[in-house]
Order: sequence, then structure tokens, then C-alpha cells
Amino acid sequence: MRSIKIIFLLLVIQSLLGCSAIISNSGGYKDSLSRGTSRDTVHKNLGEPVDTFIGKQFNATYDVYILKGKISDPQRTEQHVLWNTVTLFLAEIIATPYELIRLPFDMAGTHKVTIVYDSKLKVASHFVGNPEYKIERVTN
Repeated sequence: MRSIKIIFLLLVIQSLLGCSAIISNSGGYKDSLSRGTSRDTVHKNLGEPVDTFIGKQFNATYDVYILKGKISDPQRTEQHVLWNTVTLFLAEIIATPYELIRLPFDMAGTHKVTIVYDSKLKVASHFVGNPEYKIERVTN
């Protein structure tokens, strides 16, 4: 009986492999937030930003939008992939239910999205919520 429980547990864990990363990477606006997308295309698809400024750290241009619905979050996806790698996918036992519980709130809410552009005004990256560090402004 014990071996059946262990096999069942292993099958459950196996079925969850990568689900948290897939859920956190799902969402809208991927065409506008993909690396290499021009700033003009982003403005055409998302409208005018709420705030625009040049950051002191990387001398990069930043646009801030308030968007509705679920948004693909590359930082959270990278965290899930890292946790899965370090724990040999045991993190999925906690991470997948976490993402499933969070999903309706992400879909129903509005989110602050900060888009970072490189020197050619192409999307370099984006943050959902507040960036992990404070961006010092050169201009407003």
C-alpha cells in the first residue's frame, strides 16, 4: 500500500512539472511587451503611457502603463524555473497552487507595467508591479 502512495505522489509531482512557469508566463499584451518591439508599436497597441522618464542607472527610457487583465511576467517565470531547477521540481507542489490561486486576481485587476527601452527605443524588458529597485530619474 505504501508503494502505491509513493507512486501516486510521484505521478502527481510529474504532472505538475513546469505548470507554475507556464501560468506565470501566460497573459495578454505579449506582442507589445516582447523584446525588440519598437516604442511606436507599443504606443500604437497600448495607447499613451501614464508616465515617461529617463532612468539614471542605465540611461534608458521608461514608459509606465496601467493595464487590465493578466500580464505575462518574465521575472516571476524566471523565479519559477530557478526554483524548479534547484528543487528538482518539488517546488511545483507549492508554486502551481499559488499561481492557480493568484490567477483570478491577476485576470480581474489592473497592473502597473513599466517598460524599459534600449538606446534604439526597442523594448528591452518590462516589470509588472514595482521594479525591485528604485529607478532614479534624470528627467520627468
